[in-house]
Amino acid sequence: AGTTIDFEKQGINHIFVYKNPNATGECGCGESFTTTQVPI
Repeated sequence: AGTTIDFEKQGINHIFVYKNPNATGECGCGESFTTTQVPI
């Protein structure tokens, strides 16, 4: 499966939350991530 996008309300804020089950590592802010390589 690929990335899913949810729209969530957190207090007075409304944000998009991206969930990528293929991500193996993320930076602290969540903007960058790495994935495992798939053989071609």
